[in-house]
Amino acid sequence: MKLVAAGQEELRRLSDWQTQHIDNPDLAERDARFASFRHAMQAAELLPANDPAGGVILQYAGNLLKYRAPKTAASAYRLLVNRFPQTPYGAYALKSHWFSPERPTPPADIISK
Repeated sequence: MKLVAAGQEELRRLSDWQTQHIDNPDLAERDARFASFRHAMQAAELLPANDPAGGVILQYAGNLLKYRAPKTAASAYRLLVNRFPQTPYGAYALKSHWFSPERPTPPADIISK
């Protein structure tokens, strides 16, 4: 049996795949927490400033990743303290410089709005 070397097109496709999946992976494809975090961030960005629902959603999003990926969770913290500082979770985040230890679950009606 004789092996044939990979052609230029195959090498290019392999390089493209490696760049997409290994060098710059989309973590949302591998862990549901990252996908939930991304959706929560998008939902919070659509809400008006200081809406209590936004504070709850961002607290929930921050809790998903604050121990696993704190650098990623920091974006939820920044949005929480900048757009929702007058909510209970926003006020706590401003005071303590991180998320509250509470673990809220947003009610279904908040998520469906």
